Amino acid sequence: MPKKYTDFAESAPHVRIAKQNARDELDTRSYVTITCPHCSVAFVEIAAESLPTNKASECKKHLLRCDAASAAGVRPEPVKRKRTGAADAAPDAALGVKLDAERARNMALAASETRLTARNDELAGRIHSLESQMGDMRADMEQMRLEMQLDSRATMPYSAPQRTNAEWKQEMFDGKMKIGCAINTSSPLVTELCAALGYDFLLVDQQHSAIDPEKLRNLIQAAHAGGCRTVVRVGGAYDRIGIQQALDLGSDGILIPCSRTAEDVKHAVSCAKYPVEGPGSEGGTRSVYVNIRPQFPGGMGNLFEYVNKRGNEETFVAAQIETADAYKNIEEICAVPGLDCAFIGPGDLATDMGITKRVGMPKCFEEPEFVEATQKIADVAKKHGKIAGFWNSNVEGNGKAGFRFLVVDGDLHAMQAKLTESLAEKREQIAAAGM
Repeated sequence: MPKKYTDFAESAPHVRIAKQNARDELDTRSYVTITCPHCSVAFVEIAAESLPTNKASECKKHLLRCDAASAAGVRPEPVKRKRTGAADAAPDAALGVKLDAERARNMALAASETRLTARNDELAGRIHSLESQMGDMRADMEQMRLEMQLDSRATMPYSAPQRTNAEWKQEMFDGKMKIGCAINTSSPLVTELCAALGYDFLLVDQQHSAIDPEKLRNLIQAAHAGGCRTVVRVGGAYDRIGIQQALDLGSDGILIPCSRTAEDVKHAVSCAKYPVEGPGSEGGTRSVYVNIRPQFPGGMGNLFEYVNKRGNEETFVAAQIETADAYKNIEEICAVPGLDCAFIGPGDLATDMGITKRVGMPKCFEEPEFVEATQKIADVAKKHGKIAGFWNSNVEGNGKAGFRFLVVDGDLHAMQAKLTESLAEKREQIAAAGM
C-alpha cells in the first residue's frame, strides 16, 4: 500500500484502510478502500501518489461530518456508498463504459483473429492443392515433350550440318565477320572444346600437324559435335587426295596453302567441285561416291541431291596468299570461279617478299610494304566478289580494312601462352615464400 495511506492510517487510527487488486483483466489500476468508523460507509479510491486533500473530496467531507456528529452525540445520517477517483477525475459510470468498450474491442479482435486463422488455413489448403495440380501438370508436360521428341525423331530425318554452309558463306559476302581458332594439337577433345566455346569455324591444320585421314575424320566429327564448322588446311594446290578426303569426311571447307599462280588455284578448285552446275563446276574433277558424311543419312537419293546441287554450293574454298608470286598474281587468282576467299598467311608472305630478311620478325609486319600488300589483297578480293581473310587477331583494324574471315587464336599457342604465364606466377610465389 502506498506510504500516504499508511501515514493517514496512523494519524486517524479509527479509519480502516484496505488495499484492493485490479477489478478485472482490463483494469490494471490499484485501489484502496477507506471505511468510516461511525457509519461503516466505505469509499473506494484509485491509489494515487497522495491522498485527496481538497475540500471537495467526498471521502474527507464524510469523515469530518461523521466525526462532528459523533462528538455532538448525534447519529450520523446514512450516506450512499460512492467511489471517487484521484481528484474526482473519473466517475464510475464513465469508467464502466470505457471498460465495456475495451472488452468489446478485445472480443472483436479475438473474433477477427479467429476468422483470419481460418482464412489462412483455407488458403494454405488451396495452395497445397494448386501445387499438387501443378506437379501433375509438369509430369503431363514432360510426358508430352518426350512423346513429341520421339515423334520428331521418327518423322524428321537427320540433317547434315553442311546444309547451312551456303547461307554461312553469304553472310561473309554481305559483310558479317567470322572468327576461328587453329587446331594443331590433333586432339578430338581439344577440338570439341574449342568448338563448344563458340568460334565460327576451326582451322584444322593438316599442313603443320600430325593428322592422318582417320584422325581427320575424328577431328571434324568433334568440331561438329561442338556446333562449329571446319576448314581443313590441306597439303597444297595439287594435293588431290587431301582435298577429296577433307570434303568427303565432312569438312565444310578447305584452305589451299603455297599457291603461286591462278593455275594453282584453279587446280585446287577443280578437285573440290563436281562438273555439274555453279561456280567452279566447269573443269571440276571431284570424284563421286555414295554415303560420304555430307550425304548422311546416306542412300542414293542423298547422293544425287548432293552431287547435283548441294556439293558445289556448300563447299568453301580459300586460297592462301602467302608467296610473293601469289601477291603479284592477286588479280588473276581472285578472278578464279569457285574460289570463295583470298586468305593471307602473314609469316610466309612477309618472308617470301624478303621483308623478314631485311628487318626481321615481328618488325616485318609493321613495314609499310607489308601493310600496303595486305590492304591491296583485301581490296582486290572485294573487287572480284571474294571474301578477304587473314591470320591475325586484330579484329577491329582488319575489319575496317575489309577482312571478314579471320583466324584469331590457336589451341596450341593459347595453351603454351597460358601455361607459361601460370608457371612463372607459381615460381614467383614459391620464391617469395622461400620454399
